[in-house]
Amino acid sequence: MRRSLRLWLPLLAIAALPFLGTAVAAPAHAQAVEPRYSQEIEREARRLFGEILSPYCPGLTLTSCPSEGAFILKDSIRAELAAGRTPDQVMQGLENRFGPAIHARPPATGFGLLAWIGPFVLIGVAGLGITWWVRSSARAAPTVAAPPDDGLDAAARARLDAALRVDP
Repeated sequence: MRRSLRLWLPLLAIAALPFLGTAVAAPAHAQAVEPRYSQEIEREARRLFGEILSPYCPGLTLTSCPSEGAFILKDSIRAELAAGRTPDQVMQGLENRFGPAIHARPPATGFGLLAWIGPFVLIGVAGLGITWWVRSSARAAPTVAAPPDDGLDAAARARLDAALRVDP
């Protein structure tokens, strides 16, 4: 019995470690960490991160790219902003370095304008097509079926109608 207790005691201690973490204070140097950049620079940098496609993670913006290269690029963008460069200057430098494909949004000129306006034009054309189809379907007069030819003459039909109207 004692032997099994000696085997289980270290495992129980390891299992209890996550619960003990709340009672342990953070180191003194962790509490005195100051932000490296001002809030304004950080805000501008984060805005730029959302406008830049990551050269390290295809299809992702710099904000959501988890690669080490992206972290280094983010830090260099922050440093450029802290050095006094404007966001447009930073974007121009990135475009010179990585090419025009660095932009997450297409430009609102030239072929990029088609990317901005094209979806709205397609939705409008589709809406007009559906409207035309519904109206043309509604305009077609419904055809009334002719009464079945049961071989009765007018007098026999009148007697039948009168007999059906009489309540028994």
